[in-house]
Amino acid sequence: MSRNLEQNALAGRLMRLYSLTVAKDENFRRRLSILLDLFEKEADFIDIFFKNEEVADMLKKKIDEIFLEKPRGQICVVGVSTIEIPQIYGISKELGIPDPKRHLELHLGYEAIKKNVHFEKLRHNENYLGLIIGPMPHKVEDLGGYESINQMMIEEGGYPPFAMAVTENEGTHLKMTKSSFKRALEELLLKICY
Repeated sequence: MSRNLEQNALAGRLMRLYSLTVAKDENFRRRLSILLDLFEKEADFIDIFFKNEEVADMLKKKIDEIFLEKPRGQICVVGVSTIEIPQIYGISKELGIPDPKRHLELHLGYEAIKKNVHFEKLRHNENYLGLIIGPMPHKVEDLGGYESINQMMIEEGGYPPFAMAVTENEGTHLKMTKSSFKRALEELLLKICY
């Protein structure tokens, strides 16, 4: 069996085990979560989850459950984008977000980010399920003495999970393209779900 098929099969088994044990045994779930964290370090981990039909269906069901529990839940997308808004909605729908127009809060231009984004409102706010970060202006409100929003969120705590929209061929260069947005949303959905 090839390495990708083995990883795919293992990912499916781990996710089935995890979903079966969530409500039953907190200790076992914690140990399985550690295994998933270790497995996540594989470069193509996210692809495994979304390319395996059974696992992708399970994730979409979990996403549906989350949005049913939190009908006002939103994912905030902040950063200058090279993709059109309808494409963002299409990718989001494809990955299982019901009614992306209602569940995505988009801030996609430099001026919109400078004027309308107040990161403090994300803190300790259960309506925000997650955040996707793309390229932003150098002067952003609410950062205090921090160099970046991700540094602030990590150090201060209380923020929803986040993912960075980075291009694969350019390392950690923030750029919101179709592929970097999709990959960031996949990563974020995994963090939200599990």
